Amino acid sequence: MTTPTPTDAPEAALPPSASPRPSRRWRVLLVLSLALNLLVLGAVLGAVIGHGRSPYMAMRDPGFGPYTEALGRADRAALRRAFADRGGSPIEPATLAAEFLRLAEALRADPFQPQAVADLFQAQRQRGEARMRLGEDLLLQRITAMSPRERQAFADRLEVALQRRFDRGERRWGHHGGG
Repeated sequence: MTTPTPTDAPEAALPPSASPRPSRRWRVLLVLSLALNLLVLGAVLGAVIGHGRSPYMAMRDPGFGPYTEALGRADRAALRRAFADRGGSPIEPATLAAEFLRLAEALRADPFQPQAVADLFQAQRQRGEARMRLGEDLLLQRITAMSPRERQAFADRLEVALQRRFDRGERRWGHHGGG
């Protein structure tokens, strides 16, 4: 019995054009899609690991970072309740996923339609701005209701929260001045 040699294989098995290289545009779209997927994954993992709570809980939080960190537990809970009562309902993970899938579809469309992507960005921005305005209003109301001593304590906790965030990075938080 003889061992087949490469010349014994049928020539039609691997035609030279069997695996054409993807066009540059498709590679760029693939990289963008991967980047968006990694962004979503990073946000979810950051919420779980960084805050010790589920991504869904992180989405329920009005999301003012160091401001909400500086509030006491009762104030944060009251702010969340007020946010929900005033229509700042949580963004469901399934809704976010569907939005990103629509964006991925728009990125893959051929011919590419930039306006479709711009419309998706605009819808996300408008929702985010509305949530931000509501959260700012509620936070300001909460701060306004504080006594001077409570506001001072809030300011102190805010500085600590900011210092913690900057310590995790490479920059330092501090007073800016000559010297």
